[in-house]
Amino acid sequence: MGLLLVPGCVIAHEGTPGYPELFVKPERAWIVGEENRAWAYWKYGCEEPGDDWGCPSSTATLLDVTCDGCRVTGDPRGTSGRGGVMFGAVATTDQAIKITAKLRFDPTGDIATVSSFALTGDREVAIEATCKAIDTATLAQRDLRYPVPQELFHGGCDAKRLVSDTLVVFPALRTLHGDARFPFCATPTVCGGFDGDHLRPAETFSITPAPINWARSDQIEPAEFAILPAMPDGNTVSLSVQLAPSGTATTSVEIPPLQ
Repeated sequence: MGLLLVPGCVIAHEGTPGYPELFVKPERAWIVGEENRAWAYWKYGCEEPGDDWGCPSSTATLLDVTCDGCRVTGDPRGTSGRGGVMFGAVATTDQAIKITAKLRFDPTGDIATVSSFALTGDREVAIEATCKAIDTATLAQRDLRYPVPQELFHGGCDAKRLVSDTLVVFPALRTLHGDARFPFCATPTVCGGFDGDHLRPAETFSITPAPINWARSDQIEPAEFAILPAMPDGNTVSLSVQLAPSGTATTSVEIPPLQ
């Protein structure tokens, strides 16, 4: 009896398309000038989670696509793919973006139009830096391939530090709409950014004096921090970055005095 359920599912669903949808990646604001991904898809109804055993394979064809506030890369029209079609798009505005795709469910010929939801563009406008201290011996015992617990850090840019402390700086790029990001690979093993971010070359971002190392904490992104060399009172840490889509930004933090 169990084996007979497989063809039964196919017969019941092979002519029944599911719901067409359009997804974007990343799902948050798109930075102007960076290429992102959109996926227009349409699957069988039996491809829903928990009901896909024995479901037939289906393809969908992207008949047309337009974007208000972005530029679609290449020409994906007429492209077919299992479940749907993925294509690239570059934001051209820091305001609302709307992608509209016309999709055909190939097994039945059904046609539907889908659109992106609540998508906006953005741009980087400034760089910020927060300094903290961590016990030098404690930091030396950590395997920096893994995040450092945020409770091990203390103090700040305006607090005194102990002789036994090592100073670190958490940099972040601030966007027009208020997001914070750090889309850089500071070292080959310490890369920032959210899923879908375009990581930029480390040389487009600089800290003076140069950090002796980089690591990550377990705080909410951006979590990357620069480990600073020992410095006397009165010194300043300077940061400079090339912003996306254009321009540069700088900031500095004063080194807190020793207790």
